[in-house]
Amino acid sequence: MPIQPRPRWSYECNDFVEDLGADRMAAWVPDVAGDVDMAHLISAVSSGREPELMGLVVPRPDGGSMTVPVLHPAVIVQLHRAVLPLRKLTDRMLAPGVVSYRRGADRHWNFSPAWRSFTDKTAQLACRSQWVVFTDVASFFDCTPWSQVLRCGAGILDRHELAPLRELAERLSAAGLAHLPSGYSDARLLGNLVLGHAERGLTLEFLRWVDDYRLFAHSERQAHEALACLSEGLSVFDLKLNLSKTRIVPGYEAAVEVRDSFVAIFNSEVDSSRVIHEKLIGAFRRAAADPVERRRELRYSLAVLTREHEPAFIDWAFASLWEIPWEAPRLVSYLASVSNDPRVASGVDRALGKAAQIADPWRVCRLAPLAMHTGAEMLSNSTLSALLEALPRLAGSPAWGLALRTLSRARHREVVERVLADQVVDVRAALVALRDLDLALPASLCALEPALAEALRYVPAPLPPVRSML
Repeated sequence: MPIQPRPRWSYECNDFVEDLGADRMAAWVPDVAGDVDMAHLISAVSSGREPELMGLVVPRPDGGSMTVPVLHPAVIVQLHRAVLPLRKLTDRMLAPGVVSYRRGADRHWNFSPAWRSFTDKTAQLACRSQWVVFTDVASFFDCTPWSQVLRCGAGILDRHELAPLRELAERLSAAGLAHLPSGYSDARLLGNLVLGHAERGLTLEFLRWVDDYRLFAHSERQAHEALACLSEGLSVFDLKLNLSKTRIVPGYEAAVEVRDSFVAIFNSEVDSSRVIHEKLIGAFRRAAADPVERRRELRYSLAVLTREHEPAFIDWAFASLWEIPWEAPRLVSYLASVSNDPRVASGVDRALGKAAQIADPWRVCRLAPLAMHTGAEMLSNSTLSALLEALPRLAGSPAWGLALRTLSRARHREVVERVLADQVVDVRAALVALRDLDLALPASLCALEPALAEALRYVPAPLPPVRSML
């Protein structure tokens, strides 16, 4: 396929791409095409007929699972465009204690320092309070329909400005998603908009991270009154507090609880780097021994180990893919950071083969990109055969496309052609797989994904990312 000169993008388009960059790092699933068509989707309205979303079953720490919506990149672009008029207005109306996603997907906002600020402020306010209330909203995203979002949006936008959001709500509702989609920064901004209205009656100081509240009271009675006030405000939007996660704690206990968290290790201004590293390893081992109760500490420490390219826990990470599967994005990020170690290539071959044998979409979605980065052509025949046999059972999830692209990266041309001759389950994956193999892109498929087809005229698709901030 001949390569064409790459088009130039406008300043506004580049800003748009940068806004969405960090958000895409926290996606439920890496895009099979590596978001190669993002600029094309931003620059022109797609005339294709791509599906709005796919579902993916994700394991939970409580032993259950949840089905999350994986939005098509075109829908993600539409969502970002729809919330742009709300960014400044929502930011101004929110209480100072709302720490996260005040402006949605924003290139100037960073998760890690914001979470650190949330933790530090919680400890500071807890020290000055007699009681601290910890609570959150029950099934917040699933219980927030588009009608409530539009109701709140109509209070600060005129009909013309609100129209793109209304169109998006209608599009997703028609596709079966009648509520806010979890896992997207711009959806969290819309969640902030709703909760900003619900919490207007609160008179005491509070902090909030998405739907996770910390209320600071001078008496136990005031704590109960604040809970009742918040519950009443939420009820206006048919939302409820999660009573199983609601607790009222003495202020000093809350402060100790927060300050004993792993984040405190990096507050030291006197310890040497060697001492901090020793503390890191110690904290990581404690969290790994209790990965459910200490999962925030585990995630934080694992992120630091990833940045430090620490190879000591490769075997643990592969075992943990089965023991604590909800941590798969962070485990794979860690393994990618130490991929020069030969244990990673052999480990991902075995793990991906096992995931394919049981047709596990969640693990395939995370392991297939890692296998591509470590060398899909090095995968064993048994793993590649397992992926091929799993395709019918992976249909309907993003795992089908990632498995197909793994086969194309392994240069299994005849296999890919045979699969696509039978049924194209994921058009994006089909186009990218054909492009990987330097095969012609059928006009019928290009018509369904015009932005992607146009992008592939200029460059091959990058590999799906393995680094994750999820």
